[in-house]
Amino acid sequence: MALPQRELRHPRGQRRLVLRVDGADHQPLRAPHVAAMTRLSLLLGAVLETSSRPAAAVRDGLLRSAFLAPALGPWLGRGGPRSSRSGVLEL
Repeated sequence: MALPQRELRHPRGQRRLVLRVDGADHQPLRAPHVAAMTRLSLLLGAVLETSSRPAAAVRDGLLRSAFLAPALGPWLGRGGPRSSRSGVLEL
């Protein structure tokens, strides 16, 4: 059975790269990232959707302070970290 192929071109069209990806080979690479993202999502959900008034007050105070901080506030206002065109995370 043939593996799926995908051609990627250099922005200037100088090179061509053919990738072959087999789902079975890719799964072990994805699994740790999926687990980490799931843990992060559950943690953020617990923090943001708390039903505890004291915990909500602490959360709101910390977020308010973070948005008012001179270095951190504008960065948070822009949405925090972003991926650049190259895929590198810009902080």
